[in-house]
Amino acid sequence: MSYPSLSVKYVLSYPVNTDSKEIKELEIRRPKLRDQLIANKSGESAEDKEVKLLSLLCSVDEEVIHDLDMIDFFKIQEQITNFK
Repeated sequence: MSYPSLSVKYVLSYPVNTDSKEIKELEIRRPKLRDQLIANKSGESAEDKEVKLLSLLCSVDEEVIHDLDMIDFFKIQEQITNFK
């Protein structure tokens, strides 16, 4: 029996610059129920919850998610959906 991948690397189309470095790729792990529960408690809007979930799954600060180009944001969302 083969199991689905636990994570995938995603190369950003538009790298994100932080105070300390340039982020060119993100490793996205499979979501767990715990991630969704934490995200649901994190904010009032659906967008805040989505940012929290992506930051958890990519192991980056929420500021990195805020600075993603929309093309990368949508592709990362698509990848997370493909895990399900």
